[in-house]
Amino acid sequence: MKNGIAQNTFWGDLLDIAKDFFRAIFHWAPSVPDSSRSESAKEIIDLDAIPKKPTAKKEITIEDDTPVDKAREKNERANKTTLTFQYLSKLKINPNEKSTVEMTGSEKKGFKIKSSAYEKYHLGDKAKTLVQLISLMRELDEIAAKRLLSNDEWLGSAEVNHYFALVTSKHPDVYHIDSGHNTDMSRFLERLKQTHSKQASKMRAANRIFWPICQDSHWYLIMMDKNKDHSYNVSCLDSLGWGDEEITNKACTVLQALYPDNKKLIKASKCIQVPEQHNLSDCGVSACYWGNQIINLQTLPKDGAGKCDYSQYRFDIAETFVKQTAATHVIVIDDDEEEVKPASFNAIDQLRKKNFR
Repeated sequence: MKNGIAQNTFWGDLLDIAKDFFRAIFHWAPSVPDSSRSESAKEIIDLDAIPKKPTAKKEITIEDDTPVDKAREKNERANKTTLTFQYLSKLKINPNEKSTVEMTGSEKKGFKIKSSAYEKYHLGDKAKTLVQLISLMRELDEIAAKRLLSNDEWLGSAEVNHYFALVTSKHPDVYHIDSGHNTDMSRFLERLKQTHSKQASKMRAANRIFWPICQDSHWYLIMMDKNKDHSYNVSCLDSLGWGDEEITNKACTVLQALYPDNKKLIKASKCIQVPEQHNLSDCGVSACYWGNQIINLQTLPKDGAGKCDYSQYRFDIAETFVKQTAATHVIVIDDDEEEVKPASFNAIDQLRKKNFR
């Protein structure tokens, strides 16, 4: 390390040796920033240095010529990363742990979703910690996090789309259409008709397509299942019984844009009444629940009467989000990179081994 005042002198070299010694022993750093740190400076998040009560106080070293806005952005990124690992550690998130979900009850007395994630997180301050952790995610924010874990709130498009993106990502033959395309169908159809549309190619390659849509303040789950003869069965799962041909026709229109020359494309089209939600706010939760059930069981539900309390499944959706964060979250903050690159190793393993790099 070179010092601008004592460079190439005996005393300067001796001073540098003393600085390195004190840094190594006492983690000491000079009060004046060292210009040579810009070559390979990294800040390591030390788990032992994080207080038990989560607060974001991690600062990173900024060079003299770093613009203020860029310095602020890097500090904010460092703080978010620090907080994320505090919350992951506090909740003891294990991305490999399997959760259990069961529908109990009867048509006459009513059904209820029982969730191990609900039992794990709803007591004490764990639900609040879940909200804080989800608030730090790039795809979501504090409003979405609070909405997700409030039984009186409808799920928004951010939560529903992020959930379907995660649960379908593990199945290469399943595709998820963003709910936002329902609000601008003409533009969506034009994009699908383009010759080199990557989205259209992925949709044609999929054997099953999920499309959660919000219409008239109610969430529906549309599915397009490909048959062996390359025709499609279109289904609409609905937890209020409001579904009709207007909803299924949206899927038929999308499929016709994918295959404009196929006149026998739609083999069957129907609406499926799943057990009715017991309130007016769990339609999005129901769509997420049945989407995951269909992916795992590979079968469609039958028309079902009776009501169901889906509210506990909100915690399964939240757990899906935080497990994905635990498995893929970045812990390296590099002063010289404009973006933090994702790490391929498991964050939870590092928390246990305290092996940050």
